[in-house]
Amino acid sequence: MSIDHINLRKYDLNLLLAFDALMEDRSVSKAALRLSLGQSAMSHALKRLRDLFGDDILVRGPGGLVPTDRALALWQPLRRALSDLEEGLAGAATFDPRRQHRVFRLSVPDYVAALLAPHLVSDARVRAPQVVYRIESASRADALATLEDGQIDALIAVARAPDWAVSEILFTDGFSTLYDPAVWTAPPSDLDTFCDAPHALASQPNSFEGWVDEALAETGRRRSVVLSAARFADAAACVAGGPVLLTLPSRAARFFASRTGLAVVSPPLPDRRVAIRLLRRKRALGAPESEWLAETLRTVSNVLSIEDRGEET
Repeated sequence: MSIDHINLRKYDLNLLLAFDALMEDRSVSKAALRLSLGQSAMSHALKRLRDLFGDDILVRGPGGLVPTDRALALWQPLRRALSDLEEGLAGAATFDPRRQHRVFRLSVPDYVAALLAPHLVSDARVRAPQVVYRIESASRADALATLEDGQIDALIAVARAPDWAVSEILFTDGFSTLYDPAVWTAPPSDLDTFCDAPHALASQPNSFEGWVDEALAETGRRRSVVLSAARFADAAACVAGGPVLLTLPSRAARFFASRTGLAVVSPPLPDRRVAIRLLRRKRALGAPESEWLAETLRTVSNVLSIEDRGEET
């Protein structure tokens, strides 16, 4: 529906509110009290309304002021419009996940999705029955592009925010190495054994090098990467049954170890932590849906951190 903005500019919203109050109360003094105005200001508003509509609006009758037929004809559609405006503005300022249906689209690394999804589903069943999540896994560049153009609502990744987005740290993680205990007689914990072994790499960019290779290069050492996979799960699958090592964020390593029978060991490398960040578009900040989603992801991430502390004690 097209709106004639030029024509509507002549209608002052405050004046239309005065018209509604006058029609409701049929009294200049009562309408002034309703709008917290002086009586002279309300009298001036009534004069402006009469000039605007070319009608007396209110006229003297046996019991006081009564609306004209034209005023009554104008009042009903105007009152509906003011009611719709009030409801729309109130709805735009809040988000009620119990009543408002919303699909949130997230781009998340597969291991982070596996960690977050059960908590998101549990939270939705209790607190947000009208919320549905769509979780995708894309390359970092593709995910940033879909976030920028609004195809997804949030991106969880290691990536830092470009100038059109903001980021916050959801949680940090260290690194651990997965290996098959049925193949290795002892954990591959020394640097020589670690470097001599074939390695798998989980990397969304088309790359055969990562943080491990950077750390080894600082010591003048190298390793042999025999497989690079975009998905953590695909990289983890190749560890079973062979002498292949896979170094992952520690939460990912523990997750896959618990489901595959693989074992976890700290790599013989300098300690390093990685920040898992939540990225959102700057223009979405302050929108009730976006703020609710961000708070939910913060809460779920905090639950993960509590669970981790429980595992470590």
